[in-house]
Amino acid sequence: MHILVWVVILVVILGLLISMSRAWRCTCGVREKNIAAIVIKNTSFFTLPYPLNALEPVLDAQTVALHYGKHHYGYYEKTLKALGVDAITLEELESYIQHPKRIPHAVRADVINQGGGYINHVFYWRCMAPLAHSSKRAVELDSAIIKAFGSIDSFKEQYLGTAEKQFGSGWTWLVVDEVGELKIIKTANQDSPLTIECVPLLVVDVWEHAYYMCYQNHRREYLDGWWKLINWSTVSQHYQKSIQVKQ
Repeated sequence: MHILVWVVILVVILGLLISMSRAWRCTCGVREKNIAAIVIKNTSFFTLPYPLNALEPVLDAQTVALHYGKHHYGYYEKTLKALGVDAITLEELESYIQHPKRIPHAVRADVINQGGGYINHVFYWRCMAPLAHSSKRAVELDSAIIKAFGSIDSFKEQYLGTAEKQFGSGWTWLVVDEVGELKIIKTANQDSPLTIECVPLLVVDVWEHAYYMCYQNHRREYLDGWWKLINWSTVSQHYQKSIQVKQ
């Protein structure tokens, strides 16, 4: 009888250790060495501004490799195919998204969806930086956030809360709206705030491929980690440009 009890206890302990090991690996505690190979054939594609492992431990190299080299690059390739071109600048594509009637009707939906995916991802990567990167919000941006949301902490909770509750796939943005005020908005799929006369300042990707390998269905854990990666210097630059655009 005593032997049976000890066997049961050992089985339970072994099961717990296996579960803990899996959880540790899935939350980026263990780095897989077999990083997905990235093959970027088109040199006009956006270049990631940091190494694949630069966002660890929040986002591991495998997640970034798949996200950037497969999903993001796929949007670019499909956009070029729809337009029948070999390359396109970010500015040209943004102009198409802002003025969709300029896109040939036969490929308009493809360009809006695939091109929107390309643009949104470029913005997402640029809004992040390695944890060791020192960045501060500009005084002007701080003042605007406090005016709009009451405090920085209140803004953080409203922003992350909106992203956490967003249904399905999409993006959560901090934008300057058509009257020059800061707002938190959500867009579904690959829709862009450019289509509603908003100037984007900050974005987080809540498509599952952005975080599922590390966090599974724990979106809030991903968002709390992502907040630490925000490149506030870049966001502040976006705000300064938005002021010029709205003047």
